[in-house]
Amino acid sequence: KAVRNTVGIIDAAAFTKHLVRGPGATAFLDHFTCNKLPNVGRINLTYALTDHGTTRTEYTIVRLKENEYYLISAGAWTAYDSDFLLKSAEDWMAQGGGHIDIHDVTTQWGVYAMAGPNCRALLKEIVKDADPDTVLSNKRFPWLSYRDIELGMCPVRAVRVAYTGELGWELHHPIDRQIELYLALMEAGESVGIADFGMRAMDSMRLEKGYQIWGRELTTEYSALASGMGYFIKTEKGDFEGH
Repeated sequence: KAVRNTVGIIDAAAFTKHLVRGPGATAFLDHFTCNKLPNVGRINLTYALTDHGTTRTEYTIVRLKENEYYLISAGAWTAYDSDFLLKSAEDWMAQGGGHIDIHDVTTQWGVYAMAGPNCRALLKEIVKDADPDTVLSNKRFPWLSYRDIELGMCPVRAVRVAYTGELGWELHHPIDRQIELYLALMEAGESVGIADFGMRAMDSMRLEKGYQIWGRELTTEYSALASGMGYFIKTEKGDFEGH
């Protein structure tokens, strides 16, 4: 009810997170995943496929710089995703694909996912910006983009995306500032009806929206096309794993 009518918050720190950078990073990720890579400051949803074209894993890719990317994937698959990513990068470099640095930063970053019609109003109360009324607007902060902002005294990598079908952001922050940020959000959100929500509610809302999830609707048993994810497969971009 909070996500639909006011604003809800969930601790999503369990997300798997990797930093991928280096002169070979862009060419590697373009081959490694089936969607086009985002421009700097933007994000996309993409999939890494098996040799047979089935879905190996799912990523949200945030492009921080020209050759620096922040990859977000399922929290239950950290070891699985890390092993697959590192081995794929090693194979790529062994074939002369250019140097790539990959770091598992899962435990270094906390995440709060916030969603609901009052989400923007809440964040506006504590964002540090010369123009707080527009910093979170659709024009300055559009869907599927990211910005480095400050909430209260906490630095935040804010990602404009939501898994609930409502207005929302993922707030990635240094893990040692997690409690501080949570208290600031809850205090600011009291007047707009903030409430905690859990994974059962998240699962219900993403099903209503038609969002699929790795390990449920998406598995290595079915192709991404058979799972209805053809929109995210850009065959025209050239060769990629599972093409």
